[in-house]
Amino acid sequence: VAGNTTNATDSGGNAAFDVWYSYTTTILEDVTVSLCGSGYDTAIRVYSDCPGVTEVLFNDDFCGLQSEGTFTADGSGGAATYYIMVEGFGTTTGVFSLNITCAPNVPAPPNDLCSNAIALTLDVPASGTTAGATDDSTGNVDDTTCDSFQFHSDVWYTFVAADTDVSIVTTITGASDQANVAVYSSIDCSQLDVDSIACSDGNGGESIDLTGLTPAATYYVRVWSDGVVPATRAEGTFDIVVNNALLGTESFDVNGFEYFPNPVNDNLTLRSLSNIQNVAVYNMLGQEVMKLTPNTVNAEVDMRSLSQGSYFVKVTINDATDTIRIIKK
Repeated sequence: VAGNTTNATDSGGNAAFDVWYSYTTTILEDVTVSLCGSGYDTAIRVYSDCPGVTEVLFNDDFCGLQSEGTFTADGSGGAATYYIMVEGFGTTTGVFSLNITCAPNVPAPPNDLCSNAIALTLDVPASGTTAGATDDSTGNVDDTTCDSFQFHSDVWYTFVAADTDVSIVTTITGASDQANVAVYSSIDCSQLDVDSIACSDGNGGESIDLTGLTPAATYYVRVWSDGVVPATRAEGTFDIVVNNALLGTESFDVNGFEYFPNPVNDNLTLRSLSNIQNVAVYNMLGQEVMKLTPNTVNAEVDMRSLSQGSYFVKVTINDATDTIRIIKK
């Protein structure tokens, strides 16, 4: 559908002029609304009522300055109508192209909402998915501080801090290229930006070190992807672990120990002034995938047979053991 907001009026949302469309369904399906290819800086909102009060989707920038997002349209209990507002960012107006596509509904994960967050056990990896996940936020007011204005296929976790420091690591295991992470100190699911204590959107697996936590306090963790192409919610699987300590990223101070390269393609080189007694490599599920007993000051760990992703490498020197995180490319 081609349209133009230049001579419209403003009925809410941003201060820009807007126009409206409706979409009615009699089944349960995932509906993607797209303004990609439009001629100006757009924004799009979808409501389940008219006038628009209950917002089910908002997106500002998805494909450049244009907008796109996916929502669940549920007409399984009878005809359901959704109302689509096309507007601009700020006060911008112009010519747009609105495209709507539909796909079978992907059921939401059990921890799709913050109120249904899954509790994680420290140091125990867990598997998750963003496939079918919705965006548990409205606009950018309670969005993520590092990735606002986007549609987030997000799922939720909690953990209880045992000490003041933790390290949170996510690793991609499926088709998606994102498992971004935000952490909140909220005692509930308010999700306000003021509660955000960490946010990382490197568009891959993430690693966040948190310090200064309150022991015995509960923290909320949001894992999300902002859409693969096309922008459906068939995102992908990932692993997540909250480690009860910070993970070393360069070296630990034992007998001049060092390692390189990181990330690694083929061989990981370990060096120390004293013999390296043991080396054990673990995947994100906590499974041991390799073990060596070099008993030399120089050791090579052949990682060519391992899949891409993050690994923990436990190194023992003079009976002292520490863990480093390695990225296998």
